Amino acid sequence: MPWLVFSYSLPSKAQSSPRVALWRRLRRLGAITLTGGIHVLPSREEDVEAFQWLAEEVQQAKGEAVVMRVEQFEGLTDADLIERFRRARAQDYTALEAQASALEERLRARLKPEERPRLRERLERLRRQHAEVARIDFFDAPEGSLVAAHLARIAQALAAGEASSTTIVPARPFVV
Repeated sequence: MPWLVFSYSLPSKAQSSPRVALWRRLRRLGAITLTGGIHVLPSREEDVEAFQWLAEEVQQAKGEAVVMRVEQFEGLTDADLIERFRRARAQDYTALEAQASALEERLRARLKPEERPRLRERLERLRRQHAEVARIDFFDAPEGSLVAAHLARIAQALAAGEASSTTIVPARPFVV
């Protein structure tokens, strides 16, 4: 399987902000890090372009960067790499699952009507985070579908709670 490799070095006297910015961008791309600061993605055209942009940023920060296409790694099988990608996404999904469980616990408590919009906002934020992780889940970590199902159950519970909290007050007879 073809892979993309990105490796860079920044001057030791460089500020930490370019390093942090690169780390964040690599994380958003879904890259995994191998030994020696080598970052890997499955070979896709959009990722070639993303790595090339990162290489330009490194060069602007007076560093050096290289982007390579690699057919295979010596001593590391495609299955090993795929498993590393799945483990990385499993960690992301586990963090989302913890937040979803906390939201569900809050939903089980007796809520005031004004709290429901905040819970809906939290749920939407979790859905967006899930979509971001799913976008870089190149090898379909099984935890992704479990978190998606959990978020769907929370949405149903929230909708059901809203429907039951809407009460109809019977009309009082009009006396003249």
